[in-house]
Amino acid sequence: MITKKLTSFIIFSFTISFLLSGCQPEQKKEKSHSPSDFIENHSPQTQEKNENFPQNLPDQENLLDIFHETPDKNEENQDISQKIPETEQEIETYFQAELAKARQLEAKKDLEAARRTYQMLTSEFPNRYEPFHHLARISETEQDSDLTYALYELAAQKHPTSPVFYNDFGWFLLSIGEMTEAQKMLHQAIKLAPEEPKYKNNLALCLARLHRYEESFLIFKEAAAGNSTVAYTNLAHIQLQNGDVDAAKKSLQKALATKNDYAPAKEILRLIETHEKINSKTPEN
Repeated sequence: MITKKLTSFIIFSFTISFLLSGCQPEQKKEKSHSPSDFIENHSPQTQEKNENFPQNLPDQENLLDIFHETPDKNEENQDISQKIPETEQEIETYFQAELAKARQLEAKKDLEAARRTYQMLTSEFPNRYEPFHHLARISETEQDSDLTYALYELAAQKHPTSPVFYNDFGWFLLSIGEMTEAQKMLHQAIKLAPEEPKYKNNLALCLARLHRYEESFLIFKEAAAGNSTVAYTNLAHIQLQNGDVDAAKKSLQKALATKNDYAPAKEILRLIETHEKINSKTPEN
């Protein structure tokens, strides 16, 4: 009970500015989805026969004038088919342009419009992982864990080459408690981008959650470019979240032994000691 109170006190009394990055809100368990649930059905609706329906419709030749801009008939060699990407380069350019458009919509928080574009890309490019990855990110913000997992799995089956994908998937798995799978994804992210510290921080956090503190410290230290002070302080933060108050105190003392004026470590240690003094004066029921 004392440990739980202390952990709660520290976490809510102090927000440490440490190197961990990529934090996302805890995922909320929602209804189950199959991987195909997010695919939109674009089947055209059949027009029911109606006596009031306009009878003077243009013939097939003139439909273009109503539904599209009419090509300039006076322009020589005008060919509508030239607008359709045909070569590999044209197709890739089209894909990247549509992906960029969807990402801009996502950045502007227009998630429905972004989702529609990503869904269109999954239909036109079913072997590309990128749109599935971004659909998973949208679903994750909506706290739909089942659909998020299904989308990440679909993306993973398409042989992603981006460390960002593996870090995102790893962080999601960590957030839902799938630590073993999270480690695999984070290791892959580090393999693809060994110089990126946030991937190492996320892996160190994952190991610390598993109480593998020595391994966690070494990776925190590597992520902090060899800075033991920062690494010990980061480790202490996770140890407190785990409820390991004594382990956290030892880590903070080691941090201060390397740099005795390191403010984040001093503040956390002060809060721990203050709470312990208050708690020692409070009679147990």
